[in-house]
Amino acid sequence: MAQETIRLNCIESVYLGENKPDGNYGKTEELKLEHMNTSREHLKYFSILQFDVPDKIKKHKILSCKLNFNATIYATEDSLVGTRTTIFNFFSLKPEYQSIMADIYSAKYQDIASPSGTANVIKVGQKTNYGWDELRLTKNYPTYTDFALNYLGMDGYEDLYSASDFWNGFIRFLDNGIAFVLAQCDTTLIGQYTQVNIQSSRTATPPYMEVVVDTDYLYLETTSTGFVDPSRDFTFEWRIAPTLHLYDPMTQQVSAQFRIRKKGEKSITAADITGDNSTYTILANTLDAENYEWQVYVLTDAGRSATTEWKEFTTKDGTSSAEIISPNLVTVDGSAENKFEWKHIISTSSLPRGYEIQYREGDSDWQELVQNQNTTNEFYIAPPNTLPAGNIEWRVRTYNSNSIAGSWSNAASIIVSSEPAIHIITSISTSPRPVIKWQSEGQIQVEIKIGDQIKSLIYTDKEYKWDEFLQDGQVTVYIRVKNQFGLWSAWASASITIKNNPLYDIAISAEQNSFGINLIINSNYTSNYIYRNNELVGLATPKEGEPQIYLYSDYTAIGTQEYQVMGVDAQDNYKRSNVVTQTVSLTYGVLGDAAKPEWIELKKRRGSYPTHTIKTNRPITMVYYAGKSLPVAHVSPNLEREHALEFTTDKQTADRLETMTGKKVIYKDVRGDLIQGVLASVDSSRDRATDVKITITETQKEVVKIE
Repeated sequence: MAQETIRLNCIESVYLGENKPDGNYGKTEELKLEHMNTSREHLKYFSILQFDVPDKIKKHKILSCKLNFNATIYATEDSLVGTRTTIFNFFSLKPEYQSIMADIYSAKYQDIASPSGTANVIKVGQKTNYGWDELRLTKNYPTYTDFALNYLGMDGYEDLYSASDFWNGFIRFLDNGIAFVLAQCDTTLIGQYTQVNIQSSRTATPPYMEVVVDTDYLYLETTSTGFVDPSRDFTFEWRIAPTLHLYDPMTQQVSAQFRIRKKGEKSITAADITGDNSTYTILANTLDAENYEWQVYVLTDAGRSATTEWKEFTTKDGTSSAEIISPNLVTVDGSAENKFEWKHIISTSSLPRGYEIQYREGDSDWQELVQNQNTTNEFYIAPPNTLPAGNIEWRVRTYNSNSIAGSWSNAASIIVSSEPAIHIITSISTSPRPVIKWQSEGQIQVEIKIGDQIKSLIYTDKEYKWDEFLQDGQVTVYIRVKNQFGLWSAWASASITIKNNPLYDIAISAEQNSFGINLIINSNYTSNYIYRNNELVGLATPKEGEPQIYLYSDYTAIGTQEYQVMGVDAQDNYKRSNVVTQTVSLTYGVLGDAAKPEWIELKKRRGSYPTHTIKTNRPITMVYYAGKSLPVAHVSPNLEREHALEFTTDKQTADRLETMTGKKVIYKDVRGDLIQGVLASVDSSRDRATDVKITITETQKEVVKIE
């Protein structure tokens, strides 16, 4: 270790006092420090010292720093008994006070000191959990000259400040070379004070610092190495790093040597490294399963060098175990691919080098299913028809990075199922809505297909009546079933010829009724279905006293509509009527009860046209999952739509609207808007006229099905 002592001279100095708040006392030969604890505790005088700090100090480890100055101490208590002390506090400069660096003679007392309760506080100090982050130096008085105080080692304050606390303050001093100095008396003695005179920078004995540095010191940090997986590339790393009492290494690696050996052996394998590359990679499958040591030697551009201690590591992997994830306690389809998953468990956190899976039926011997080596997979996909049907157990074990097998996992139980047997279609009727019957075993769901239409039914019945009317001619019916294992059978099929034998014709007429359309139907069929624009919308009802007359009122019609009736007899024979056209014309908005509207006319809005605002929303749930920093959005398939309508009416109309709150209503207007929903709210503002805002929550339109 090569030590060097560097002297830092005090090049400028000034003191400040409360009697001169707008300035300082300038270039004096003595600096005053005074602290009083009389009627109020306060700082009467304090000083600023500026030192010349060379860059050389910053690139070497600082072993010590002593502040030397001559002073005279005056105090009301001159006894050395107990803890009677004068305390010197040195504050480093905070970044927000950098302007003082340019000219310390511009510093003002009022800018640096501020009252806090009954005491004055230096504002440039850094506040900590313990109090002011100050460099506190203590000397018992009466000592008058030749102070030599350790700027880094503050004896007696270890309970308040750590070595790093003092070092962080010292770093700020190195950055700007300025320290704030004040004296403090023993504050436990009320009515006491301490006054100190220090020789300034303009005297024959100005303050100075002596800094001792280690010019050879070089600090290296290395990667932590416990276990190294020999089956993977591994990179050893190091760096030249600052540490306590080292401001900045200010140096760069020019070469290095990486060394490795088996523990306990003298033979070393070394690799020379040129430049500033501070890594060395050992390739996979290079090292044996042994205990090793490594170190690195580093040479810098400043001529300094360092060698790390030998660092131990091992390539001997631990013994692995395995934990089954899936499948377990479930039924799997033996005729399909099946994924077997597990977790490789090992104390070293190394990756697996392979696995082995066994299975057995009942209490029989274990049989090997698969053995894979040189893989890090923790899963296996079994091809279709690999496992026998029935109840089986399976287990797995993994291999560590040294290719040594670990212990077997606990066994998992599964049921291997097969698809259902092909079922039999026993009969299909030839009516336009055929009745289909079949036989099957273990059915929980069935799918029936005719043409492009597929019906999926979750039930165990083995009979189904097709819910649509088929045209005359040959059709093919397909059917398949799913069993309790979730497996589908193959499709079974049968062909039939549909026969439709209607006996009667149907006549239909239409007329506008207020803001809706009335249909009058002449039919001998027992069921008469109404189609609007080729869409099934309702079922006509018989007119009392006239058995062949059926009626239907379409309150939701708006604009021009086409209507047709399909009559159906008891044998599902059907006949369609002629097509009639009718128009509902609107010049304003109307609203009525959905059951039987007594229409309310909504024609105008004060100062403007009536408004219609639509708010559409799909509920979204945000879910946070482990390992993800952002949520996953789960969007509901449900739709929410709310309509807000604004009009101006009279009081009677507003009262009618309010009585309909909570009822299902129909709204339509000249724009062609049609709303079916619940009248959720009515807001009214009443003066000479009544302004109303109605809110309708849209609901699902009624779906009409063939009986």
